[in-house]
Amino acid sequence: MKHYLHLLTQTTYAITLIVVLGLLVYGNALFNNFIGDDFGQVVNNPLVHSLSNIPSLFAGSTFYDDTGAFLHGNYYRPLMSTMYAVIYTLFGPTPFFFHLFQVALHITNSILLLFLFRKFFNKPIGLGLSLLFLVHPVNSEAVNSISALQDLLFPFFGLLALQVTIVAKDSWKKVGGVSVLLLCSLLSKETGILFIPVILLSIFLYDRRKIFLYSLSFLVIALLCVILRMSALGLTINTDQIAPIMYLSLEQRLMHIPLLLVSYFNVFFFPKDLAYLQIWVLQDFTLYNFYLPLLMIGCFVLLLIAGGYRLSKKARRDFHLYVFFISWIVLGLALHLQLIPLDMTFSERWFYFPEIGLLGLLGIVAKHIQVTSEGLQKLLVIIFIGIVIVFSLRTMWRNTNWYDLQTLATHDLRIRPDNYIFHGKLGNQLEKNGRYDEAEVHLKKSLALYPPSLHHSNSYLYRWNDLCVNYALRGQKNKNDEDLEKSVQCFKNALEKKFYPGLSLKLGKVLLNQNKLDEAEYYLELTTKHASRSADAFYVLAEVKYKLKKTEEALEAAKKSYTIKKNVQAARLYKQIMEEKDGKQISH
Repeated sequence: MKHYLHLLTQTTYAITLIVVLGLLVYGNALFNNFIGDDFGQVVNNPLVHSLSNIPSLFAGSTFYDDTGAFLHGNYYRPLMSTMYAVIYTLFGPTPFFFHLFQVALHITNSILLLFLFRKFFNKPIGLGLSLLFLVHPVNSEAVNSISALQDLLFPFFGLLALQVTIVAKDSWKKVGGVSVLLLCSLLSKETGILFIPVILLSIFLYDRRKIFLYSLSFLVIALLCVILRMSALGLTINTDQIAPIMYLSLEQRLMHIPLLLVSYFNVFFFPKDLAYLQIWVLQDFTLYNFYLPLLMIGCFVLLLIAGGYRLSKKARRDFHLYVFFISWIVLGLALHLQLIPLDMTFSERWFYFPEIGLLGLLGIVAKHIQVTSEGLQKLLVIIFIGIVIVFSLRTMWRNTNWYDLQTLATHDLRIRPDNYIFHGKLGNQLEKNGRYDEAEVHLKKSLALYPPSLHHSNSYLYRWNDLCVNYALRGQKNKNDEDLEKSVQCFKNALEKKFYPGLSLKLGKVLLNQNKLDEAEYYLELTTKHASRSADAFYVLAEVKYKLKKTEEALEAAKKSYTIKKNVQAARLYKQIMEEKDGKQISH
């Protein structure tokens, strides 16, 4: 046993084991499809379809808005979008290669952790911790969701920066290299800023002579990111508030902290119920959602204090390591405890960073367990292998849930049946599959479950849009005028709640198909007034103007559509109108 364990912990064999096990556990994830935000950020985002657009990726957020041909959203993550552009340019809209990149990135992060943990623990413990990180089901969301690439990318650069800090000899090149890697982490996701205090703490605890130089360099990096973000997005944060927790006061959000902490630790130690897009909120204080979690967290904190006190007396160096990893956990969790309102209440992928700190704590515990009996040592190794196998199987099973949106939503709604976002997404997917009656049920349920505080949000209007389109498609398929009229009235009702160019554009198209040209013209002109860069809106308006015999206005709209987006359809329509116009002039 000792011989094989010693062999496996050698660097080459350890890395090989991580790579092989990683590919085995996530191999079935490679054949999953695009899901949810993957479409807005990748598939339907022409700005990531060419490397020539990379400068534009640094001038906006992450979601493409075809009504204005720009990137909108609440976050600044240009390096993530750049990676999308590289993969798309090389392989096109094939989800396999996007998934392969994320699996490879997660495996690489696990290898970086192997080197990190081996700096503080012996080789078997370092390998064991990195294997747990590799196969743990809590990481399956970050690996499976293409739109969550940033949650793998920012730790990659941050862990590299930490590795260089620990290993490389002091020099100006080292400071510059660490700073560049931190900049890349910040440009991948704003959460990358957490690596600044982590690296500064490591310097303070182990070699504080250069801490002022590093602090100054990191301050420059942080300010640069702030300037880049402000120039691209301004000072606004979370303008489209899509989760009910965003509307709660600070006091109400603080009420969630005990349950959030227990939920994160629970999903780490007992990853049975995994669910995406968790948007639940607590209504009041109860025994199970506040007082019991608070008691559990209180006991855990007392345990940490007792453990720290004992280490400070018996193992001073390990006490520094203990402080380091506890700080890692606290930093990672604090950013996701709704002190600043986020666009979800709870997300498994948000534990990707703090999980490293928790594994570090487990490493300290394992380091101080003295086992002299060879039989007991073998038993502990067998138990650990069993845990890795169970976690691996759980992750592989979870990967199958991510096959497509319908599979994921159907599964996760069993865990969170009140999730209005998933009801809406499932309804939208069923609509795309032509299952209009089933789609109507879920879309109506989604709208009914939406909290009143979100009735003015864009996400609420998207669900209205899906329901209205569903009526129109069902009406066209069954040649049912009643459904077509329902669609028109549905769009009008939605626009009364809040005007949104995408809705008025869809309404204009429905009215055009019904040959209600005057009404179509009204709503399409309204659309182009509010979305002056929408090539699609100008093209449909040109069609309507053409049918209304408004030749000059139709030509102008078609020309505008082509100018915005080199719209081939608009060019053909323009040519057709000009030929008819010239023909009439000749006949006269």
